Amino acid sequence: MAEPKTKMEKDLERNEIELLKEEVASLKKVKTGWMIAAIISFALFAITLGILFT
Repeated sequence: MAEPKTKMEKDLERNEIELLKEEVASLKKVKTGWMIAAIISFALFAITLGILFT
């Protein structure tokens, strides 16, 4: 059986969970930024093609 956790162990786990949550939130922001950059790049590409072939 697992031994009961001390207060210190619980605090460490809680801090670790908070850090992981922050890291996930940061990664989501980065992903959103890349998606916006890709959409803008595609729009500029489409505009360029439109200018070239009209």
